[in-house]
Amino acid sequence: MSSEAEHPAAVTSRSDAERALQEHVASVEASNRCHQLFADILSHDLMNPVWIAENYLRLVMDGGVPGDKRAFFDAMRGSLAKARGILADARTYLKLQDLAAPGGENVDLGQIVEAVAKSLRPLGDEKGQTLTVSGAGSAMIFASPLVKEVVSQLISNALKFAPPDSAIEVSLSSGRRVRLEVRDRGPGVPEECRERIFKRFEGMEKGPITGVGLGLAIVRRIVDLHGGRVWVEENPGGGSIFIVEFPAAD
Repeated sequence: MSSEAEHPAAVTSRSDAERALQEHVASVEASNRCHQLFADILSHDLMNPVWIAENYLRLVMDGGVPGDKRAFFDAMRGSLAKARGILADARTYLKLQDLAAPGGENVDLGQIVEAVAKSLRPLGDEKGQTLTVSGAGSAMIFASPLVKEVVSQLISNALKFAPPDSAIEVSLSSGRRVRLEVRDRGPGVPEECRERIFKRFEGMEKGPITGVGLGLAIVRRIVDLHGGRVWVEENPGGGSIFIVEFPAAD
């Protein structure tokens, strides 16, 4: 008894299904590799500052701290703050990876900028820096609360990398698109690094200030989710200008 030949359409359909399954498996494997890489880098960058803090604490407890203890306590506070920042950024980054659409409502970006600047000015005061905001009138965009993270990351970075007694200038302008600029007088970003710094785990050459490089990756992801764009330019006279543009609200 002979069997009938399989219809060509059925063969094609099965091939398409098998190909789709293979692509899905490959996607899952790539995602798993990404998460493993993330875990490896996170554990290294997290454990280093924690280790430093623990050793300083042991010195204090053993009574072996020479000279002025203030410097040691400052070092402990800085290391633990760095670890806390790494964890916060990691948590935010992971949440963003599975987010397809952030939703939101019409919000005034100017009000968000003013609120963030007010909360961060004490950090600048410690270094003698001035943080000014201009053009923060009504700048309406359709956005989720995640946009506040964009503003916070950019202003925090400017304060961190800019030298003492320098000025950080934040400005807003609106039209068909709402434009946010954060200007600093820090070391600047070489042209060849200006795209790379927005990718996860990447940043500038290791120097006095280091991190896992998640902050700007978070910024890029949030801006992309809102249909905007972000980039960095050279600040005339030295430093950087980080620029974000969002579509204006209807």
